[in-house]
Amino acid sequence: MNVVLQALAHTSLLTTFYLRGLDNAFMNAKNPLGYGGRLSAHFQRLFTGMWSNLDCFDELLQFKGSRIPSSKDDSDSGDELIDQKQLASRAWDEYIRWNKSVIVSLFQGQLLSTVRCCTCPKVSFKFDTFMCLSLTVPGVACDLQVFSLGFN
Repeated sequence: MNVVLQALAHTSLLTTFYLRGLDNAFMNAKNPLGYGGRLSAHFQRLFTGMWSNLDCFDELLQFKGSRIPSSKDDSDSGDELIDQKQLASRAWDEYIRWNKSVIVSLFQGQLLSTVRCCTCPKVSFKFDTFMCLSLTVPGVACDLQVFSLGFN
């Protein structure tokens, strides 16, 4: 658990969110699927306790608050791309209707699955949300040698 909390505490946008006290403004305490804001309040206390005693608190906020803007694809790929974007937007809006939180914004995404019929021109799209993606990492072979040295 300690590793998880350290990883969350060093996620710049999440840390900035809690250090600036934005959790109160965006808390969805009425969500029947959530914890009524209790978990968010604990994170806020934890992050404030971890970061507030720093001499460079203002520098930390400035650094943590800076973000490299994502590039947007402005290319025209036709009506299919527009339809996909609209469908993706609708699916995401429906998902965040009940699941809107800073955690969803920072750590969840949307995966597009496309199925094309081999006999007709029908194409189906499905948008699924994800928290984790499994990616295969190619194995690297290495030699490991162990030496035992005796000391008197």
